[in-house]
Amino acid sequence: MQQGMQQGRQEGRQEEAAKTLVKILNKRFGSVSQSVTKKIGAATSSQLEAWIDTSLDAESVEQVFNG
Repeated sequence: MQQGMQQGRQEGRQEEAAKTLVKILNKRFGSVSQSVTKKIGAATSSQLEAWIDTSLDAESVEQVFNG
């Protein structure tokens, strides 16, 4: 039961990070494409955190995902 609760919390954090990234990208660069949304939805927590950090200084959406 505890493992299920822990997994639920992890999924919640991951969903929140994905929402945060989309919000940042929309604010900085306008709407994001469906392919970017899918990429974000399939990302791991560590990828999302890295992309959030990168999005703060990136000059384009492409730069967020391509370094």
